[in-house]
Amino acid sequence: MTGVNGTLFVSGYREEPVEPDECKVIVTITSERATARQAQNASAETFDAIMNALSAANIGSEIATIFLNVEKPRYYDSTKKMHII
Repeated sequence: MTGVNGTLFVSGYREEPVEPDECKVIVTITSERATARQAQNASAETFDAIMNALSAANIGSEIATIFLNVEKPRYYDSTKKMHII
């Protein structure tokens, strides 16, 4: 396509399939239980299930916990006001 003053504009698009060499998966596990210890145990069980699934799929892993937080649950009512229990 010719533009103003004889300028030629060219655009293109191409896809090339390649084998991935790295994949990052970020998972957030949230567990609500009566005590912090019970919630931590429930999260650990979920984590173990994820690791077992990755292992069964022959996916290698370098695991890093980047954030751990224990806090009281927050609930919202119809007015969207936060209530901390």
